[in-house]
Amino acid sequence: MSWHKSFVIPAKYSPSPLTLFRNVTTTRVPFVFDSIYEDAVKTADLGKDTAEIPELSAWRRLVDAMADKPFVSPLGSQFLRMKVVHFMAQRMMIEKKFKEYAADMENVASNANTVFVIGIPRSGGGMLSHVLGTTGALLGLSSSDVCSPAEERYTDRRQDTRPLLDMLHRAYPDFVCNRILRPNWADDDLHLQMLKPNSIAWGLLHGLDDHLRMAIEEPNYMGEVYEFEAQVLKLLRVYRDMGQLPELVERELHNVGSPINIIRWGTNDPIENIPFVVQSPLGVCFLPDLTKAFPQARLVWCHRALAQGIPSTCASLLTHDIMYTHKTPMDSTLVRTGHKILGLYGSGTDRAIEFLEGYPSDRVMNLSNRDINRGCMRVVGKLLPRLGIEIDRWRQQQGINGFSAMMNASRPRHMHHLDHFGVSEAQLGEVFKTYVNQFEEYAFEPFHGITRFIPPEDITLTISEAPKMRNNLQTRMLWFDQSGHHGDGRE
Repeated sequence: MSWHKSFVIPAKYSPSPLTLFRNVTTTRVPFVFDSIYEDAVKTADLGKDTAEIPELSAWRRLVDAMADKPFVSPLGSQFLRMKVVHFMAQRMMIEKKFKEYAADMENVASNANTVFVIGIPRSGGGMLSHVLGTTGALLGLSSSDVCSPAEERYTDRRQDTRPLLDMLHRAYPDFVCNRILRPNWADDDLHLQMLKPNSIAWGLLHGLDDHLRMAIEEPNYMGEVYEFEAQVLKLLRVYRDMGQLPELVERELHNVGSPINIIRWGTNDPIENIPFVVQSPLGVCFLPDLTKAFPQARLVWCHRALAQGIPSTCASLLTHDIMYTHKTPMDSTLVRTGHKILGLYGSGTDRAIEFLEGYPSDRVMNLSNRDINRGCMRVVGKLLPRLGIEIDRWRQQQGINGFSAMMNASRPRHMHHLDHFGVSEAQLGEVFKTYVNQFEEYAFEPFHGITRFIPPEDITLTISEAPKMRNNLQTRMLWFDQSGHHGDGRE
């Protein structure tokens, strides 16, 4: 008997949101919307008459897409069902919180000047946002905050989120991913966006290609997501005023009443109206929508050599998909993932560069992944003054501790070649031509970046569709069926 057939979650790790999923069996659970909706209502502890969930039809489409996901293992189906029940319940609960704290949300400090860390994933944005959050000069969002924002008390948010992480670690003890999910570590906003069923975060993180296509075809699909994210940040700001949104500090340096520690670390001077810092992996693709929801947003664009960042992003997404399929991805899956990322971020960077031409330059800063990894605190020391924040010695030491903890954590390097995902350097150079021309110092590296540009007519691989693929996101997405062929019948 294999380990996953007899895996049982201990009762003490199963609070109310996961009560229905204590025993993981070998039978794939049915994805029936009515059953999932009832479980979400029970998890939210709301009656059917009082439970409100917007976009009911969109949630139904999401559940149908999960039901049609191919090659899902029995354990993977449990994880999928658990996640959709959890986030559907959170969506119901947060609507109630919006009404309860409507007056307080109007009176809290504005989040218009939120600092967004953007860029192609695996470019150092997670490291930077975590260090910025640990300094206390900016408000970072932990995994508990983005997974369970409807819980008012911080201890309830941690208790509600921890079973999700414990199940993952106990079901897959060897699972390691660069997206380190810990209750008091910085997290990106993908889980926050998953409270909206029409977010493309669902399709990317769970390999739901049909749902991803449907989400892209909807008008203003990400504009609504970022508007909702702005509302959630206002609610979290209310929690902050109530003392229920602590800083991302595991071990605080206590200097109150200790002259020796004050000499060593300096004073802990308060900062008023601390802005949020949010890592948004999809933000670079949807800057017009993001800045519409956050009119005075300050952007930190993290860059990495394309030949490193693109395959690393593909490997990271496939690592998440293995949790649900429990099998090595097929060649067609590798190629499909490579072209999805190529299309999404190729067109996204084109739109971002065009949009930033009219955006105030004093609200944009470009950083290199090399600088972040080699000296993150030096980067933070230069970044914060540009944001109008003076960092004292105490907060600097807090940031150093956060940087050390992140560097000591076990994270995979995801060192893969482009051809592993069916992408050539010529394709990369053609699709990211605008990015390479604008950020040549970031796109090139001596041994890992694009070393030369080969015209399409000089290579055997057919990429005749590449120039017209830059027009918009929908035409840039190359979809493959399970047999590895193009959807229009071409080999």
